Amino acid sequence: MTDHHPKSGNEITLPWLNTMLTAQAPTSNATPAITGYRCEPIGETAGFLGDIVRVYLDWHAPDQGPGSIIAKFPTLRPANLATGKGLLAYERELRFYDAFSTHCPLQPPRFYGGADVTGQGDYLILIEDLMGARFVSQLDGLSISDAELAVRGLASMHAQYWNDPKLDEPNALYPFSDWAPIYEPSIASGWPLFEGDFSDLIPKAMHPMFGPGNQMAGPIFHYFSQNRPKTLLHGDARMENICFDPVTGKPRMYDWHLANNLIKALTQSQRNQVNGLMAQLQATERALSSDRATGDAMAEGHVDYLLNLAESSAGAFLTAITGEQIIGFCVVIITEEDECDLHLQDSFKRAGEVTDLIVHPYHRKRGIGRALLSAASAHCQASGVRQLKLKTLAQNFQARNAFETLGFRPHEIIHTIDL
Repeated sequence: MTDHHPKSGNEITLPWLNTMLTAQAPTSNATPAITGYRCEPIGETAGFLGDIVRVYLDWHAPDQGPGSIIAKFPTLRPANLATGKGLLAYERELRFYDAFSTHCPLQPPRFYGGADVTGQGDYLILIEDLMGARFVSQLDGLSISDAELAVRGLASMHAQYWNDPKLDEPNALYPFSDWAPIYEPSIASGWPLFEGDFSDLIPKAMHPMFGPGNQMAGPIFHYFSQNRPKTLLHGDARMENICFDPVTGKPRMYDWHLANNLIKALTQSQRNQVNGLMAQLQATERALSSDRATGDAMAEGHVDYLLNLAESSAGAFLTAITGEQIIGFCVVIITEEDECDLHLQDSFKRAGEVTDLIVHPYHRKRGIGRALLSAASAHCQASGVRQLKLKTLAQNFQARNAFETLGFRPHEIIHTIDL
């Protein structure tokens, strides 16, 4: 790896490109893989934290590498650079691409490499050029179908990395809680410059809102970091940072400079609420089947069991939260048949199973149960399983009808007899 890295597109050289990129597709002889290049600035008037250059590449052999790549440099504007470094934006993006981009369901651009161009945390990245994708305009807005694709894509990513131990590995992403103390002063220092560059695009009525809104950022980030499970966040998921694959139509997201992980486990108050919901669910089932234990007696211990089961089976304990209140939860696990059991096709031996689902009575008929099941389904899809199952008591006609309305169908029926 070269020790000298360009700080802008004007400093890119052919030897540097060959050093950075030929590891992707080395030639069989001494001829350099890249024989020529041409740079084209992108968004010269729009960038705030970074300067972006499209680099067209000529390769020694046809199809040896991409026809073009994107080089993202830290901005050369000192005030903007200070804001970006204050937010750890450059390091966040490099960490994401290095550790998470390959398997991320949102199909971020392919990562070709990165480097600290100054030795002081000013990180450059080289990524796939998404020029052929379908982009959308923030001014035109998203269609309903595109918005649904984008939200489902985000949900798939959140599900795949839900409480993933990889998020805790050294040199992984910064936790969301790190933003609480640094966001407000970093944005405040950069706001005058941003306002000067883009004041004509900001409605006058919004200018007085900046100060109070920015002062609330720290407490808001602190709240979310303390009252949520852990998963991977894009950090800036808006129309300007999304496009759609021209072949599959699936969303692809870029600009991961605010990527982080959202933490943590339930507070004790929320855990007590989950226990209460578990007791309600058990009481409902006990009224239908006398073999069920008393809800108050089993709730806390059974919730412990479900949390451990979800974690050990690569499943998820999903919660619906409004404010500080848990208003519903859903437990989904991944089951796997013994390899010696031959009654199922191999592709169906792994399956998702919803073991428990409840929504607080005051919040029913608002789509919360549907949303929890959708999150469970996204988690299972991200885990590569083809089927999601759930069980309910035969006498629970209300639940059975609701599940069938959502597309579930009766599959296997268990008969019992008391002995």
